[in-house]
Amino acid sequence: MIAIYKRELRSCFHSLLGWLTVGISLLASGVLTAVLNLLAGSTDFSYILRVALSMSTLSIPVVSVASVMTFTRENKHGNGGWLSSLPVSLWQLRLGKYLAALTLISIPTAVLALYPLILENFGTLSYGSAYTALFGYWLLTAALLAICSLVASRFRNWIVSLAVCLAIGVGLLFVLPLLSAICGTLPLIGMLIGVVACAAVCAVRMLRRRRFLPITLFVCAGVALAQVALYLLLPDFFRRFLSALLAELSLFERLNGFCAGQFDLPATVLLLSVCALCLFMLAVRWEGSAKKRASKRALLLAGALIALNVATAFAPYRLSYPNVSGNGVFRISDASARYLSTVDRKVEILYHVKGGRRAADRDIYSFLLQYESKNPLIEVKLVDISKEDTSAADQSITVRSETGSRSFMVTELYYYYSNAMKMPLTLEEYAAVLSSYSSSSLTQDAYQTLMSYYGPAVMQVYYAGDANLTGAIRYVLTENTPTVGVYSNGIVTVNQLLRHELEQQGYGMTAVSSLADFTGDALILQLSKDLTAEEATALSSYLSRGGKVLLTTSFTTTFETPNLLGALAPFGLSCHQEMNVVYDVSENSYSPIFSASLGDHPITDGLSGYVGYNAHAILSTETDGVTHSILLRSSESSVLLTKETQNQQEPDAESYALGVLAEKGDAAVLWLGMTMESISNAYSGGGNYSFVAAALEQFTGFSGISMRISHKAVPSDYLGATMGNLIFWILTFVLIIPVGVIVAGGIKFYFRRKRR
Repeated sequence: MIAIYKRELRSCFHSLLGWLTVGISLLASGVLTAVLNLLAGSTDFSYILRVALSMSTLSIPVVSVASVMTFTRENKHGNGGWLSSLPVSLWQLRLGKYLAALTLISIPTAVLALYPLILENFGTLSYGSAYTALFGYWLLTAALLAICSLVASRFRNWIVSLAVCLAIGVGLLFVLPLLSAICGTLPLIGMLIGVVACAAVCAVRMLRRRRFLPITLFVCAGVALAQVALYLLLPDFFRRFLSALLAELSLFERLNGFCAGQFDLPATVLLLSVCALCLFMLAVRWEGSAKKRASKRALLLAGALIALNVATAFAPYRLSYPNVSGNGVFRISDASARYLSTVDRKVEILYHVKGGRRAADRDIYSFLLQYESKNPLIEVKLVDISKEDTSAADQSITVRSETGSRSFMVTELYYYYSNAMKMPLTLEEYAAVLSSYSSSSLTQDAYQTLMSYYGPAVMQVYYAGDANLTGAIRYVLTENTPTVGVYSNGIVTVNQLLRHELEQQGYGMTAVSSLADFTGDALILQLSKDLTAEEATALSSYLSRGGKVLLTTSFTTTFETPNLLGALAPFGLSCHQEMNVVYDVSENSYSPIFSASLGDHPITDGLSGYVGYNAHAILSTETDGVTHSILLRSSESSVLLTKETQNQQEPDAESYALGVLAEKGDAAVLWLGMTMESISNAYSGGGNYSFVAAALEQFTGFSGISMRISHKAVPSDYLGATMGNLIFWILTFVLIIPVGVIVAGGIKFYFRRKRR
C-alpha cells in the first residue's frame, strides 16, 4: 500500500493539473483570508470556513478533480487488469490511491494552518477555535473525497465523472439543507419526496435488471404507502423526523459546530462513518460470487455505523460538545461555585429554543450545564418551543423554584462597553447606535467620529451570564425580597445592566405601567417630560403612604414641569428648568461633562470620582418636617447657563446641588439632576450601580447579597495591523504563495517534458 501511495502521489505532481489544484486552493484561501480577515480587520479565522463561497464551498471542485485524477483515470487507461496483478489486495490498492488524493488536497490545508500564527501577531486569536474549525474543514473534505472517489471509480469518461462528483457536492451543500427546511415547513413535500424516491428505485430496477422485480415493487410500494399513512396519521412527527434526517445527512451543515469554537463529536463520528462506509464499498469486489458476500458486509457495516451515530447523538452534551476555545469566558467562577454548593432547594433552569438541541447556542447551553454539575438540586432542561405548549420566547432562559421565577433573553447576557464613552450598551442599544449612523450618508468626519466612539478598537464585549444566572438563582430562592418599580414617561429607561446588577443583589425589578397601581418598596422614576395631572396625583398618594422615590430628570431643552413640582412641593424641592450646569473650560467655551463632588451621607460612603453630564441644578427649601441632604454637588468653577446668562464668560464661583435627598417621615425622594446612565464612576468602576444600589439599600433597609461576580471580557477579534503589514501579507497570501506553487509546478512540468 505504501508503494501505491507513493506512486499515486508522485503521479499527481508529474502533471500540471496537480500543481494547479494546490495553487488554486491556496489562491482561494489567500483571497478569503485577505478579504475576511486582513481587510475586514478580524482575527476570527473560522469565518473563512463558514461563510458563503468559503473554503468549504471551494472544496467541492478541488475534491472532485482529485477524485477524477486518481480513480477515473485508472479506468480510462484500462489499468485495472495490470493493477489487479500486483501483489497487493484490492483494499490496499484503493486505500493507497485514496490516501494519495487526500494528501494532495491536504497540502493547502496544511499551509492554511500557518495563517492563524500570522494573524495572532495583530490581535487576540483563539488557537483552539481556529484549529478546531480547520480540523472540521479537513474532516469534511476527507468525507467528501471518499464519496467522490467511490463515484469516480465507476466511470471511464472523466467529464461525466467530474460532472457527477460536482453534482453530488452541490447537492450536499445546497439541496439537502433546502429540502430539510422545506420538509420542516411543509410535511406534504417531504412525503412526496419519499414516494418519488421509491418510484425512482423501481424505475432503475426495471431499466437495469428485472431480477427480483416483483419483490422490489412490493417493498417500494409498501414503503410508499407507509409514508402516506404516516403523513396522514402523524404529520407533525413525519415533518420533524424527515427534516431532522435530512439535516443530519447534510455534511456541510456539520461544519458549523467546529466553527463555533467547540469540538463536535457527533459530527466527527458522522464524517468518519461516511469515510469508512465509502472506502469499504470502494475496496471490495462487486463481481461474481463476491458480490453477495460484499453486500452482506456492507449492510452490517452500515448498521453498525448507524448504531454508533445514534449512540453518539444521545451522549451527554458536555462529552459531545467540549469547549476548546480556551478563553474561559463561559466558565462558572469560583464565587458562583461556592454559592451553588450551598443551594439546598430544587432549582430549574429552562433554556427555550425553537428547534431543540441543534438550534441551541452551544456556548450558552454548555455554560448552563455547568450549573447542573455543581449541585444535584439544580436541573437544566432544554425546551423545544416548537414541540412544547409554552409562551416562552425563542432563545430565552427561565430560572424557577417553588418561591419564584425569573426570565431573560440570551442576548441580555452580553453587552458592549465603549472605552471612549465610558458607558455600557446592550446589544440592542449598540445596534440602534450603528443604525442611526447608517441611516444617513456618512461624511468622513462623521465616520471618524463613529469609529472613535463606537468602532471595534474602542468597543469591548462582556459576558455577564455568570453574574446574571447566579443572581437569578439567588432571587428565586430568596423570600420577601424588596420590589423596585421602574416607571418612565419617555425613551429613557433603566439601563439593562444596572437592572441585572440590582437583580443579582436580590431586588425584584418590575416595569410599572401605571403609578396609581404601584405598591412596591421603592420606585425609580425617570422623566423626559412633565407628569400628567393623574400621574402627579398618584405620585403624591404613593409618597403620602411612606413611599420611596428615586427621581432622575435631564433638561437638555427647556420645558415646564408644574405637575412634577406640585407633587414634590411638600418635600421642599424645585429646580432650574431652563438650561444646564456646565463647567468653564476656557474663556469662550463650556463643557457639559465635569466632576461632581459627593456629600457626606451614608449613601455616598465609599464612592468617589463621579462625573456629571447634562446636569441641572436642584433647589431645596427648608420645610417643616423635611430633612434635606446634598448628595452630589458641582464644583465652584461650574456655570449655570440660563437664557439670561448663556453668554456669560466668567464662572459663578458658586456650586450647585445636582442630587438631593429629601426625607419626610417614612417617605423619601432622592432627586438626581441628570439621567441615571450619565452618573459614571470614573475611578472605581461602580458607577450608577453603586449609587443606585446604595440609595435603594437606604430606602428599603435591604443590604442585598454582598458577593459580587465580575463580568468577563470576550476576547475581541479586532485586527490592528498597520497598512504596511496589511499590504505585505495580502500580497503574500494572494500572490506570492499561490503563484509560487503554480510557477514551480510549471517549471517542473516543462523540464520533465523536455527530458522526454
